[in-house]
Amino acid sequence: MKKSFRLLTTVALLTCAMCFNVYAQTIVTQDSYMGEKLTDFKIEVTELASKSTEVINYDGETYSTVVYTVPQGARLTFQIDKLDYPPMLTMASYKGEDWKMVERGVILSDGTYYTAGRDPGELEPNTQVFYDLKDASYGYVLGPISPYKYNSDMPESGGETVLCFIKIAGNKNMTPVKVEEKKASVTSVNLNVAGKNIPTEAYNIDGSSYFMLRDVAMALKGTQYEFSVQYDKDADKIITTTGGSKYQATGSELKIGNKQNNATAKTTTSNYSHDFVKQSANVTGYNIAGNNYYKLRDLGEIMGFDIEWNSGTKTISINLN
Repeated sequence: MKKSFRLLTTVALLTCAMCFNVYAQTIVTQDSYMGEKLTDFKIEVTELASKSTEVINYDGETYSTVVYTVPQGARLTFQIDKLDYPPMLTMASYKGEDWKMVERGVILSDGTYYTAGRDPGELEPNTQVFYDLKDASYGYVLGPISPYKYNSDMPESGGETVLCFIKIAGNKNMTPVKVEEKKASVTSVNLNVAGKNIPTEAYNIDGSSYFMLRDVAMALKGTQYEFSVQYDKDADKIITTTGGSKYQATGSELKIGNKQNNATAKTTTSNYSHDFVKQSANVTGYNIAGNNYYKLRDLGEIMGFDIEWNSGTKTISINLN
């Protein structure tokens, strides 16, 4: 049976803030959820590019609703007077009117996006929570603010209720990635992770070693730096996530002798995002035979781990401390 949905009231009230010529726009207000009274919850955005009424197909359900478009980098501010648990936010890919959920999480008080994995904890009363919309590749679906614990005692229908949809205007300053072709030769490297030696093969491109992303994910599986790997075809985006995310092995990882020597490496044109923060400008990758390769040091800078190189033993140690 088709689930029933209710679109909560959205209110657009423009208020002018002269500081830096930035406008604060209230896009959503809510005073109750599932019959329970809440206290003065609202969402503001620093800049609003446009507001339109659209028909959205979202994960098999149809909504006739207001869609807000905001500039890349705009800040969502959640004004919460009385609430124990963080507000829910869903990342979604979209083409035209068709939207599809990619990842659901909550916004923590330090402005980070948190996916499932462990209890995100409670908020203090009178908390103001913010989130910067840095990635233009996705839209955002704002779920309800509820008095229920995230992923625990929240009613089933609560996870399906939608407050509003938000699109991010494309960054006009971005330029297409220049595709280059280079020769890549196989090189043997020992990885040392938490005292465990892991023989692997990388590609040498212009004197630097590039590792298959899934090889790195498998090597770090079970550590505090374990990360998942996804590919969003609609957005042409490579996504890695930590914070409790588990890596799902494919069977292709850490194979010796499977890589073609003197292969052709092409610059990766797919966007790369870690924990839903765009990293394409901070890392250069190459696609070889359908797999993406990156420098281990670049991945370490993005994910927070350090590496050490021992030229005598050809060993790269990943520091987990």
